Amino acid sequence: MLRPTNPPTTSTNRPIVIPLAKNRRVFPAAGHLADSCEVSLSAPLRARFASPLRRSLPVISTAVRSWALLLLALGMWAAICGNIAPAVEPAAAEVELLNDVGDGQLQRFEFVDAALIAGGMTDLRSRAEMLRRRGEKYAAIDFTAIRKLPLAERATTVLSALHQHLLTGTFRPTATLVQETLTTGDFNCVTATVLFHDMCSRANVSVEIIAQSGHVCSRLPNTSGLIETTRSNVVEAEAATRQSRVIMPGELLGRIYYNRALAALEKRDFDSAQHLLQHSLICDPQDRDAQENLLAGLNNWALALCEQGDYAAAARRVAAGLALKADYQPLLSNDLHVHQQWVAELCRAGEFPQALQVLEAGRARRPTAALFAGGQRAVYEAWLRHCTEQGDTAAAAQVLRRAQEQLGPRVKLRLEARPMRHGTHLAPPR
Repeated sequence: MLRPTNPPTTSTNRPIVIPLAKNRRVFPAAGHLADSCEVSLSAPLRARFASPLRRSLPVISTAVRSWALLLLALGMWAAICGNIAPAVEPAAAEVELLNDVGDGQLQRFEFVDAALIAGGMTDLRSRAEMLRRRGEKYAAIDFTAIRKLPLAERATTVLSALHQHLLTGTFRPTATLVQETLTTGDFNCVTATVLFHDMCSRANVSVEIIAQSGHVCSRLPNTSGLIETTRSNVVEAEAATRQSRVIMPGELLGRIYYNRALAALEKRDFDSAQHLLQHSLICDPQDRDAQENLLAGLNNWALALCEQGDYAAAARRVAAGLALKADYQPLLSNDLHVHQQWVAELCRAGEFPQALQVLEAGRARRPTAALFAGGQRAVYEAWLRHCTEQGDTAAAAQVLRRAQEQLGPRVKLRLEARPMRHGTHLAPPR
């Protein structure tokens, strides 16, 4: 999978934006953060998304991570994210579809109709028009004659008819919507496999949907030959070195949601991407790339909010990600980054009590983290320095007493301003 590298130390604490890449993630460093209380922190890490490979599909593995993905299917995402609400509520048809695919099978929806909904076409009239268009194309195919062929010939005949009558455009990795394929003829392996599976059901051909690394295709049961649905006449042996698994039609719908989420992530539409990834995982909880990108999206969303100065919202995204995977390194690092920036801003605004509350809440969660364990002293020093600069000796005495109560009677606070190494520090208010 994707591995972090050892980050270099730099003189800035701004996260470095990294474009989508194929099959590796680099976690760049951005130098040390505040050390005004001799605390050296991790740099912000911007996670790289796992992106589609040659046929615009995620890396699939038989390994299953059980970390709280069932929370998504059980509707508990809002409880994790607090007041993070979706930009657009799912349409009734989509809610019904997601309730229908719990076991990977479709009971209430016909396969192509379900694929249209997964592609964002939830209006009944629009879907009926697309299904009518499919019917016109199918009318040119003699399914009765195909059903009379020997079983070994039916699948290849269906594949040829698929490319002759439906996949009449060009292969494009981003052509992941069935409605687009029915309209323009352009396709990728997702749409090609959806329509091939649908046509095989009409021709009484039993086929399996095969998910591999970066690809989906089909296979006849109890055979080793893979039917490459993106080509008109290709059946090739399954490579022994490639991991694959049989997935159900409902699970294939998850790839449509997943690719839509990637498009949203590229546009930095984190809200839409997160909900599309949740839907992808409801369809197929075993999709490791969807798991990774759910976390990476929350991570990068938090950094974007932090850059905008919305620290409370950024902290909620970090918390949502850590609730799903507590040892996800970019989120652990950015938990410190976001809270350090938040505390620094509160100190600059003179909101020292709130800054202490933020640090105390962090220490309750991560008592050994340097920022949360030692940051209170830096805040008290900034607060005391602010009082003395204002000439308010009574307030300064109260701050000193409060610091001694919390940090111990022998604590020594420095009032002189000190230059910081590399990056933002808890500066006095301006």
